[in-house]
Amino acid sequence: MKEINSSARIPNLLNIICAIILLIACFQMIDWFKAIAVIVLVVFQLTAIENGLKNKSFHFQHHIFRLILTAILIFFVFLT
Repeated sequence: MKEINSSARIPNLLNIICAIILLIACFQMIDWFKAIAVIVLVVFQLTAIENGLKNKSFHFQHHIFRLILTAILIFFVFLT
């Protein structure tokens, strides 16, 4: 809740909504879950990049690592 009151209110609120949607998707059909999981992972990646650029604390290596980790997670989602 502290993050909602910060200057990055919209990206933080978007992350919370995406996390709740992903949690709900866990109890749905596998195809629906796969689609939602990919969308949510991409949204998390984009909001992290936006947050880094907005706060002037963009660390290229950090975001490359996040991108690789996101790609691995997406791979595992489609592996199932």
